[in-house]
Amino acid sequence: MKPLQDITILVAEDERPVRMLLRVVLESAGARVIEAEDGVRALRMLDLHPEVTLLCTDVNMPNLGGGALVREARARRPELPVVACTALDLEGNGSPLAAAVDGIVHKPFVPVDLVRTVAEAIASRSASTRKAAAS
Repeated sequence: MKPLQDITILVAEDERPVRMLLRVVLESAGARVIEAEDGVRALRMLDLHPEVTLLCTDVNMPNLGGGALVREARARRPELPVVACTALDLEGNGSPLAAAVDGIVHKPFVPVDLVRTVAEAIASRSASTRKAAAS
């Protein structure tokens, strides 16, 4: 069984080659991928596709960057797991975005690390949602 079977991932990435690589890696792990070239388009796709299981976003994008996208996406769907895929050192510079996401993948990324981080983010957010519902 593929680790991301029955998962729909919205990929927000402005660089087409990186977006294509993310698609190939995630689809090879079993996911369905919806692409957006910026944060504005990603929000539109999120609204149009309630089946999205996870948002994977770049940080630096035109029109609406990753930080603003994460805030807007969480306002719409607080339970949505989010993974940032970035060349920036979010953890090292105390970025509030690092605390707002469920996982970080550093570019250039290793495919197995991307798949593992996505799977862990989904599992972690699902466990948190179940725990909150039980309280």
